[in-house]
Amino acid sequence: MTLFIVVTIIILVVGIVFLGAQSPIQKKTRHKFLAKFANFTEGKAKEIEGRANSFCVQFAFEGQDFVFEDIEETGFSGFINKGYLKVKTKSALTLHFMEKEGRMGIRSDIIKMSDVEKVDVEKERLKLPKTLDVMQIFTNDVKMVNALLAEERVAKIFTHFKNKDSRGAPFLALKVTNGEVILEFCSKEASSNPALSSLHDNISLMETYADQLLVVTKKLNELVV
Repeated sequence: MTLFIVVTIIILVVGIVFLGAQSPIQKKTRHKFLAKFANFTEGKAKEIEGRANSFCVQFAFEGQDFVFEDIEETGFSGFINKGYLKVKTKSALTLHFMEKEGRMGIRSDIIKMSDVEKVDVEKERLKLPKTLDVMQIFTNDVKMVNALLAEERVAKIFTHFKNKDSRGAPFLALKVTNGEVILEFCSKEASSNPALSSLHDNISLMETYADQLLVVTKKLNELVV
């Protein structure tokens, strides 16, 4: 009986290690995707310095420089891959959409609006479209956010990337950090928008995503005085 328990434990440990590591097939599939991505966008692929098994593809679209990052991160059940499409603007805006307080509290790695900018509440109130009012906003420029989201096309794009996690809490895959517009591709839930698996299946979707980010980018550039 004792021997059976020991053998069972060994099998479980080996299984966890096996699942936690990327198989050669997974690595081959990932590298093949990145090669196809670079070819499709006529971009340049390279490793990301300081990040193990993480790569990026730099490319131009409609005269704007983009970068797509394929990042390997360690999760609770092993390694996971996340994709990020990024484009820089002339602004220094930070705009993150988070779950409202009450369920999970405030994440310490995100700066709360009131901590970033001393805003006269009577003069400058945050005005969210109804499609996004279930979210909590973290930003360093309320006036710019109001002007940005007042643009109907921009508001629709942010709303388009609104999702729900496994707890049913809302989150947005689109954000702006220090003037850089960032779209995150979820690797865990295929139903999320956008899903990394969908991009793997159809690389041409990148043109649609890049077009959407360009709308946000152009509006932000217009708002920079």
